[in-house]
Amino acid sequence: MDNIKKFNYKNQKSGSASQLSSAGLDMGKLPPQALDLEEAVLGAMMLEKSAVDDVIDIVKMESFYKEAHQKIFEAITKLFQNNEPIDILTVTQQLKKDDQLVSVGGAYYISQLTNRVASTANVEYHARIVSQKHLLRELIRISNTTIKGAYDDTSDVFELLDFTETQLFGLAEGHLKRSSEKMHDLIYQAIQQIEEAGKKALSFFYSINELEIQQKSIQDYVSNADLEVEIFIREHISNRYPDDGIVGEEHENFEGVSGYTWVIDPIDGTTNFLTEIPSWCVVLACVHKNETKLGAVYEPCHNELFWGSQGKGAFINDEPMGVSKSKSLNDGSTGVGMNSRTSSRMTVSFIQKLIERGGIFYRNASGALMLSYVASGRLIGYAEPHMNAWDCLAGQLLIKEAGGIIEVQDANEMLKSGGRVIASGPGVFDEILEIADKAYV
Repeated sequence: MDNIKKFNYKNQKSGSASQLSSAGLDMGKLPPQALDLEEAVLGAMMLEKSAVDDVIDIVKMESFYKEAHQKIFEAITKLFQNNEPIDILTVTQQLKKDDQLVSVGGAYYISQLTNRVASTANVEYHARIVSQKHLLRELIRISNTTIKGAYDDTSDVFELLDFTETQLFGLAEGHLKRSSEKMHDLIYQAIQQIEEAGKKALSFFYSINELEIQQKSIQDYVSNADLEVEIFIREHISNRYPDDGIVGEEHENFEGVSGYTWVIDPIDGTTNFLTEIPSWCVVLACVHKNETKLGAVYEPCHNELFWGSQGKGAFINDEPMGVSKSKSLNDGSTGVGMNSRTSSRMTVSFIQKLIERGGIFYRNASGALMLSYVASGRLIGYAEPHMNAWDCLAGQLLIKEAGGIIEVQDANEMLKSGGRVIASGPGVFDEILEIADKAYV
């Protein structure tokens, strides 16, 4: 027991450059760091107050690898907490007051930090990378201390396990808390954004004759309305969450670094939209760690917003919604989707088998909207041999949160290539799945 205390594993602090250098060099590497981004973050904070607001809840003093940067951030934090102006002069004065100015490199070094900043627009993105590097250093620190204790023959194994568990739990808790806070913000932002995008799309809908229309493939059209609505959503996401990925129907994908990916269909049901049929919608979903975390489908013509988030339920506007309780295919309508990517005989076969069992099929040329109708109990189920991620991820989440069953899909695989979609209330899922297995071959 006494021997364990020689390396003070109980009192290990957050890993700075000096604490981790030897461990990193033993592996031929320096500890994870991003000094150029640390400089950019600090410089941005001294240039724009909005940058301070964006960064202050993402990083902390220990997040910075360089000790001088830690001291500069601490000075900025003191000014922020005292509601004092933050710029090169005030930060320099604060460091001088704390007797730290010389140790960080003097006033010249402080002034040079702002020269590292081309734009403050990406400061949140940069701050998250700095934070992630710190997280990696902490994992190294905890691992090294645990390994050292494990090699000491006099270590108390249970005490060492307790130390490791506590350290990892504390690290994860802080990270998960930020993730939880972000998810709450994501829900709010998604609802706000999809409603604004829906209003923009509706303005185009009322001016159909002025649109520029192109045909992508059989029964697949795109107009400047689709393109501009998607750009509108993308710009909002990029400004608010610059490190998040984006996958959309009409524009190139953007691969982020945060682990969150937004999935957009600016107008699902474009053919309806272009022929003035009020049955189309704007679709938005967010995927994290291979799971769809939130989904929203907005139908502007009737002002219906279907939305939900993982583990929190599903709603239509402000009211909770639930799937149909039907236990037979002859007790309601089943939505049927079709597309130009799979053979039409699959859909014909599915409809034939559905009718033979007393079912009724429904189709409105918007897969996302029909999936929302399943979530709200208007349809008893839905089937389509292939759907793209932007058409189905939001609706699948809504159905699951509304008490329904969906055919299990890998969200990341769906993002890459799409897949088959089967969904319904619990009472008819097995029967719809059976029909699909026979028809979609």
